[in-house]
Amino acid sequence: MNVSWLPVILIDMIGSSLTLCIAMVCAYFAWQWARQKSDDVFRQYIFLLTMAIVCFAISRSFGHLVKQVLLLNNLPGTWKQISPFSGAINSAMFIVIFAFGIYFHRVQKVHTEIEQYRKDLESLVEKRTIQLADANVRLENVLDSSIPICITSTAFEIVQTNRAYQEIWGETVIADGKPMKCYDSRPGPLCHTESCPLQQIKSGNEEITVESAKYEKKGITSSFIISGKPFKDADGNLLGIVESFQDISDRIKAENAKAELIDELQEALDRVNLLSGMLPICASCKKIRDDKGYWNQIESYIRKHSDVEFSHGICPECAEKLYPDIFGKVKKKIKDKS
Repeated sequence: MNVSWLPVILIDMIGSSLTLCIAMVCAYFAWQWARQKSDDVFRQYIFLLTMAIVCFAISRSFGHLVKQVLLLNNLPGTWKQISPFSGAINSAMFIVIFAFGIYFHRVQKVHTEIEQYRKDLESLVEKRTIQLADANVRLENVLDSSIPICITSTAFEIVQTNRAYQEIWGETVIADGKPMKCYDSRPGPLCHTESCPLQQIKSGNEEITVESAKYEKKGITSSFIISGKPFKDADGNLLGIVESFQDISDRIKAENAKAELIDELQEALDRVNLLSGMLPICASCKKIRDDKGYWNQIESYIRKHSDVEFSHGICPECAEKLYPDIFGKVKKKIKDKS
């Protein structure tokens, strides 16, 4: 009894064709999966392993199809010639798959560690981002205080100011967008001298407190207590200075007014002291001798050393003595009226 070999051939060809189709579909989905995270090393490894298996499946299936086609066309000799090459290709692909398989667990372990490091790094970055946001909020609150604050670079260029500073000295950016120099924004007597707060910070001082006058944008001059500290980067390199300006103009005016009042009181006291005590006076003409030895009329001396002003008149005794006729007539008229 002879059994037909045709069903076996058909099953082999159909199975090989299905294997080819499945291999192509697997290759497509593996490529899509790897492309979703192109920087994921493990996905790229799985993609290469899948492609090696796909190539092995294609090689085996294609070899079976070619074999059956050649045998159906009575070309067994041709198959014998190319079968060694097909076998070599299959063996090579199997070796590649075996090599990928050996390192699979190692690559998977490395990938797991990398993913854990990545998650830890993302968590750290998120934490640092929150801390940075909080620091920025605190910095904004400081900069928005009522005290003028300015950050100046070591090149004397204004880096940042708050609203209180801008209300006194105006904007700190010139027409072409470049930052304004500090000595142009708030000129004063300390500019371009060794007493400049920035110069002192650059010389190594860690904290500066000085009093200085500053010219405002309104054209007036005000006095400030200037406090400065170094402005550094994360590595501790000096970038400039952070300064705050406390307006003490009212205090200076009060101190000056107080000093003037003290001077006036001292001057008045000196005058009182000159008029007190024992004064040398002439027994005849009644002139007074001053501290320099000069003789002065009594009214001249008193006027000079006090705020007294004199209005001249004549007493009845002197009037009768100097003008007896006129005084007698006046006296008689007064007597008649009474």
